[in-house]
Amino acid sequence: MQDRPGARAKTPAPVVARPRLLQLAAEDDHPTHFFDVLLTALKKVDPVLVKDAAVLASRSGQEGMVEALVISLVRALAAHPREMVIILDDAHHLWRAGVLKGLQLLLEYAPQNLQCALATRSVPGGGTVGWVQDAWTPPGDGP
Repeated sequence: MQDRPGARAKTPAPVVARPRLLQLAAEDDHPTHFFDVLLTALKKVDPVLVKDAAVLASRSGQEGMVEALVISLVRALAAHPREMVIILDDAHHLWRAGVLKGLQLLLEYAPQNLQCALATRSVPGGGTVGWVQDAWTPPGDGP
């Protein structure tokens, strides 16, 4: 690049992976199934993203599995060179504590290159989870 008056350095646009849309259903409201759906979607972007998390997911039912899986996933996403977008459609199907806890951890510790969107007809978990209630904006009340 030449140094000349009026020349500006161009900042490269971030490389964004194609958004991952997860169309949720009632059967996805189980930690094992929910994370399997999430990991399958992310594996399509890059299989390395889910390598360690998939091993942890196979240990379903073990104490601390959700936390360990989310930590592994957050670390892999943070190391990934692309921006990631995950859209959880019909999130009102999510009620179980293990699923909501995992989702809460993912949102709380999400790296800067991850953006998440929840589309829902009602408050996930019925509003029984504080972070969901705090983040809930009823239709028509948004910006």
